[in-house]
Amino acid sequence: MKFTSGIFYEISPNAFADPEGAWKQIIAAYPGAGYALGAVRGYPALLAEPGGTLNLLGLVEWVENGLQIKVEGNGKIPLAGLEAIAESLSGHN
Repeated sequence: MKFTSGIFYEISPNAFADPEGAWKQIIAAYPGAGYALGAVRGYPALLAEPGGTLNLLGLVEWVENGLQIKVEGNGKIPLAGLEAIAESLSGHN
């Protein structure tokens, strides 16, 4: 779902056997790209600052209750704003 604010929100079945391990591999494979490991709503999360060497749009991705959830920006929304949106979402049951 894409909003006029530039936020893209996606929920899908979890595709990772080990989400945190997969995200650590992404971080290691793309040093300097702006990826980091963090937490959202108490779950490990892949975070990405907008910009960097890969011109990322900004990303917060985590797995909650078997669902893979992504909040992506438009390259202009700071990571802190994306994290705030992710934290504000209601539980995914």
